[in-house]
Amino acid sequence: MMRIRQIKGAVKLPRRQLETLRGLGLRNIGDEVQVKDTPSILGMVQRISHLVCCCKLSQDQVDS
Repeated sequence: MMRIRQIKGAVKLPRRQLETLRGLGLRNIGDEVQVKDTPSILGMVQRISHLVCCCKLSQDQVDS
């Protein structure tokens, strides 16, 4: 699992980056989601790495 937090706003972003943010469930600065670290999610994070920060979670940190 990994935690992704949006750290920059989405104003004047290319449409593709905006859709990637929305696809991850991020809408506002400070929004945070927990997702499985699949290849597709890692690709999305790489595409918008300048807008988000992410960290991997260990098993005991995962919220149920």
